[in-house]
Amino acid sequence: MAERRPPRVSEAILGLVVLAVLIFSIPLFYGVPAYALGLVMFVSVFGWMLGYPYYLRRRGVDLTFGRAGLKRLAIESGWAIAAWVVIAVLLVAIGTTMQVLWPRLDTQTRFDRLVEYGWMSDSIWLYLFVACTVGPVAEEVFYRGFVQKAFSQRMSVWKAVLLQAVLFAVYHQVGLYAGVLVFVMGVGVGGLYAWRKSLWAPIGVHVLNNTAHCGYIAWIILQAGATPQLGVSLDDAYDGGCRVIEVVPDQAADKAGVKVGDVILKLNETTTPNTGALIEAVGRHEVGEKVTLTILSGQADHPRLELPVELSSKMSVQRRRMYEWVQQQAQQQHQKLIDEQDD
Repeated sequence: MAERRPPRVSEAILGLVVLAVLIFSIPLFYGVPAYALGLVMFVSVFGWMLGYPYYLRRRGVDLTFGRAGLKRLAIESGWAIAAWVVIAVLLVAIGTTMQVLWPRLDTQTRFDRLVEYGWMSDSIWLYLFVACTVGPVAEEVFYRGFVQKAFSQRMSVWKAVLLQAVLFAVYHQVGLYAGVLVFVMGVGVGGLYAWRKSLWAPIGVHVLNNTAHCGYIAWIILQAGATPQLGVSLDDAYDGGCRVIEVVPDQAADKAGVKVGDVILKLNETTTPNTGALIEAVGRHEVGEKVTLTILSGQADHPRLELPVELSSKMSVQRRRMYEWVQQQAQQQHQKLIDEQDD
């Protein structure tokens, strides 16, 4: 049997270029059903991350997980738990410091995007499952087991660790705040791989990290399903009530006939002089419960109305908002392609 060789830098660069094309082309699919977009992402991105290294390994490239066996896995699991605790504490400390130093910094992370996208469809549960299982394995195999190993053939190990961590952050397509945290995570698992000479511990850290985040996301989504909302945006510009500045289509207020510009004065017998009072009044009821809104309408013949409303869930409202946003993104992308063709 021929001796296996380490991966070449040229092979790593090819893998990264193809991965970039796959990742940065995902916005082209905005507007398709959520499950279809998920399949595009999972099959293409994770398929490439796992398939390309596997192809190279079949051609004699040294890409291994490290020794297995129950004893070895137990040891690596212990190191994974210890490393995850250290990395988690470090991430919290760095994230908190950045928020204190730059309070206006956009702190949205990739998991926050998952929460937003989760409003779109029940397929969010598939996303969360993949993020805790296939995702960590694919990313560790590709970034640490393949890219870092290839770069370490042409530079010092720690330079290779830092370089793959930068790429790991860039390819996650997040802002500065989240990018720094992803970079730190990449350095942590990259250093662990360089030390342990095995992917088992880095995969364990990645699984623990993603599971903790996805558990929190699942809790938020389940809570949203039980939180009542009207499906409006409001301001307090009107003395004695809340002026409606947005009505979410097909939600409680829209179905009841509430219009932009209407002023909500009462919910049942509770006066709502400001937004906080209205939110508190809505929160005392259940999703699907029927309430009565007293409003000042812009209609000359019906200046004061009492409208029966069946409360929507926060989940339903947010899904509709995200649907409208995705459709807008799809239209903008389509118009951009048309403009480029005209040029």
